[in-house]
Amino acid sequence: MIKFKEGDIICALSTPPGQSALAVVRATGHGVGLFLKSLAPQLTGPIESHRVYFTKFFSKLNNCYFDEGIVTYFAPQKSYTNEETLEFSVHGSMSIVDLLIKELILLGARMAEPGEFSFRSVMSGRLDLVQAQGVLGLIHSESAEQAIQSYRHLKGEFSNQFIKLEQSIIRVLGQIEAGIDFSTEGIELSSNDFLLAQLKSILDSIEQVEQYFNSGELLKQGFFVPLIGLPNAGKSTLLNILANQDRAIVTSIAGTTRDIIEQTVFVDGIKFNFLDTAGIHEAHDQIERLGINKSIKAFEDSDLVFLILDGTLPFDQQILTLQSVLDLKQKKWAVIFTKSDLVKDYDQQILLEQFINRYKLDLRLCFWISHLEPAKAKSVIFSTLKHFYSEKLDKDHSLLLHSRQFEQILMARKSINQAIFELETGMGHELVSMTLRQAYLAIQKVIGHHFDDDILDQIFSDFCIGK
Repeated sequence: MIKFKEGDIICALSTPPGQSALAVVRATGHGVGLFLKSLAPQLTGPIESHRVYFTKFFSKLNNCYFDEGIVTYFAPQKSYTNEETLEFSVHGSMSIVDLLIKELILLGARMAEPGEFSFRSVMSGRLDLVQAQGVLGLIHSESAEQAIQSYRHLKGEFSNQFIKLEQSIIRVLGQIEAGIDFSTEGIELSSNDFLLAQLKSILDSIEQVEQYFNSGELLKQGFFVPLIGLPNAGKSTLLNILANQDRAIVTSIAGTTRDIIEQTVFVDGIKFNFLDTAGIHEAHDQIERLGINKSIKAFEDSDLVFLILDGTLPFDQQILTLQSVLDLKQKKWAVIFTKSDLVKDYDQQILLEQFINRYKLDLRLCFWISHLEPAKAKSVIFSTLKHFYSEKLDKDHSLLLHSRQFEQILMARKSINQAIFELETGMGHELVSMTLRQAYLAIQKVIGHHFDDDILDQIFSDFCIGK
């Protein structure tokens, strides 16, 4: 657990370590502005908040200036942590950074723990835990879409949903407890039907939040799309097309791929993890069997399966071979017919129509490609992926939370369901009140209105030291 001590001044490198053009060192805490008298003696006038000052930096340890750069001062209640803060931009040599940090420690600072700047921001009330997750999401975002969603978290758009949930639960809780306190006073109180309607509305909101979380997890982790087919069907060739490079070995010898090869591709900012797998067939040795077992596991863990069928071979036989080891009914799959350059256009159309009619498939999920036309192949594949994620992913409502926070959401749903059951079965309002308090506490832990040490430890341990 981060040991927050009021009055501590902390410092850390906020940019990645290593040689670079610039490095940023941050220090925060009450009285940190006084450090400039020693570190930047040339700055003799009043220092204003949110102003950038160019100056030389002085080392008491060496009794000389050691660098020049800029420093920015942030006044209390106007900084990331809500504390007085200094940010130094110096040349990106680790020797300069180390010396600057030593000078800060000599003046009374200590090294920050991972995530301590953001932790202080939460403790001071500038951010809540959902917004803090937005900060972490921005740091680790791999695409523009992830960055946009993380920024929405940081600005508090999703926090408002939890605040409304918190307020709704406390409103119902207040009505129930008023009924307990004034049950003998002849005052008209909320009926059970009215309370149940409110609780069911709260339950709907929590279930919607769960959907947002699942969408957010897909946004972070990406969709897993294995390329499944018989040996020499063109899986590795397709992976190389998607990767724009030779990631997998391609030969005319069947069974070249023995292990999983993964390639990440972003489509409209959405992450897709393609997996080149071993061809499904009757294995003749242990290594082949291990490779096929990995293919089966990739199929079972997939979000969408690309069935790769050799366009020059009978389709039904290929499907039967795949069905002998895979339960195709349990997964959503698209079909890619390869080697279209070896099949006449007229025959392609007939074979495609026959296949779609036989297996009752969506035309948008079946198409021909050729390795001789990689740009065209990528175009139709990306079009298919857009169609797929538009059904699975709500980009505008993707909630990026820590799994420990999501646990609290599940606990809140469980408590609300229990409270509904208790009201419907005529249990005493005292018991219903206790159950609702559990839901209220769980939502408070999600947003940080009630602090749980385990949750805080898990969340802020993911942050870098300078954030």
